[in-house]
Amino acid sequence: MPNDTHPFAQAENLRKEGRYPQAAQIFATLWQQQPDPRVGWRLAFCQRKQGRLDQAEAVARKALELAPGDPYIQSELGWVLYERYIKPARETGDLGRALYGARQILDLNPQGLLLKLVSQAMMKVGKDRGQWAVVEEWSARLDPADLDKEAREINGKKTMSEREVWYVQRARALLELGRYQEALETAQAGLQDFPDEFFLQRIAAQARAELGGLGEGITQFRRLLNHPRADWYVFADLAILEARAGQQDEAYRHFCTALLSTNQGVEYKLGYLMALADLAVKLNQPEVAALHVALVKAVRIEKGWKVSPEDLEAEQRVRQALAQQGSTWPDLPQDSKGLEARCRQIWKEGQTRGLTFYTGTLKEAPGQRKYTYIQPDGGGEEVFVLVRDLPRECQTKGCRVRYALEKTFDRKKNREAWRAVHVSRPKET
Repeated sequence: MPNDTHPFAQAENLRKEGRYPQAAQIFATLWQQQPDPRVGWRLAFCQRKQGRLDQAEAVARKALELAPGDPYIQSELGWVLYERYIKPARETGDLGRALYGARQILDLNPQGLLLKLVSQAMMKVGKDRGQWAVVEEWSARLDPADLDKEAREINGKKTMSEREVWYVQRARALLELGRYQEALETAQAGLQDFPDEFFLQRIAAQARAELGGLGEGITQFRRLLNHPRADWYVFADLAILEARAGQQDEAYRHFCTALLSTNQGVEYKLGYLMALADLAVKLNQPEVAALHVALVKAVRIEKGWKVSPEDLEAEQRVRQALAQQGSTWPDLPQDSKGLEARCRQIWKEGQTRGLTFYTGTLKEAPGQRKYTYIQPDGGGEEVFVLVRDLPRECQTKGCRVRYALEKTFDRKKNREAWRAVHVSRPKET
């Protein structure tokens, strides 16, 4: 072994102290004098720490040629490739670059932390790009038992733990790939660790519906409507299942509720817009269908996206439905903003399609609770109502209200129930 005065030992001490530029200078001199694998991986290490990734990769590859299979060199080259290709690709969503780096790292038989970080990065990029086969492939390389179960904190905000992210992304990938039984089993396994995980419940409900349990899936989605994390897409997913089950009025209402949400722009809802267009054709409302098809096309064109064959097929179905009524394509705005404004009026009206309205009295003011009850005028069982569905002017005890009923799920009684929706003050007569 070289003594402390030997250049190699000096450089190694500097490296261990984190003085990478000084260490790299000595290692580079030694490497030029006599390429040695021990020097090579250390030089590559120091270059990586300085961000000189192209030089580090070249040195590490040369060192590996000199000592094929050396675990230290393989590990260092793997980290260089991770820094050079995977990290930036994760930030930019560059799937091609991520795959290029990941395949090379796999050839080095990565272990431990490196394999975990590469796999997690590939899962993220795959999810962001909607490439679910990539998510499935890389999630399969990890064991959830090896991932941290505790929630992480980023910028003072708690986020999902590594294990929770793994379960959600893998279950979603299996669902998107049509592997419904595996998706259900993965979601159920994840719910053992995270019983209230919203996305796992959503995936489980979708998988059950696809496996023949359409009614069970609908019931589970109605239950999810009361979840604190429920958003517009829960209403949209429920509408899809209700339409399949022939519950057309319910589906129409839930589509309209989902599309009215401003939490995300209309460009994120194109598939649901087309689903509502198909439903409108079945409900003998081809003009409504035409408006939604036109909105989808306008958004795609304005975004520079291709109009899909499915969109063109849907347009043809609408034209045929119009022709059967002796009508032609309606005169519509050409821009997405004008079309969306017309659609929003339809959605507002559609939220109450087929509903019967009742009157009653608010039994208790909400206080700190998220729900309260309405006593119907005609007597009978009190009606559950969420505070978020109560206008501010309807939140005092004894307040007279007008409301409709919608199916929901009673967690305490573990059964379907009813809740009040579209609550307002009754008009004075």
